Amino acid sequence: MVGIESDGGQHYEDKGGESDEIRTKELKELGVEIIRFSDREVLTNIDGVYEIIRKVLEEKIKPLTSILSPAGRGGKRRKN
Repeated sequence: MVGIESDGGQHYEDKGGESDEIRTKELKELGVEIIRFSDREVLTNIDGVYEIIRKVLEEKIKPLTSILSPAGRGGKRRKN
């Protein structure tokens, strides 16, 4: 599972950063990977943000695809 955060300036202060670290660690223990972007990145480089999210999700899906495919389950694919 993936969580996406868009962080404002308060996240870059000591207290905000510490809270982020604690939350990220707790979520990771629950199987949630956090991808974090600054508000500025989202506002000024949405295409770059999208590309990073897409790549992370593709990496998460690859292992599932191989498990769920007939070849990944030990079966053979049929030719039509």
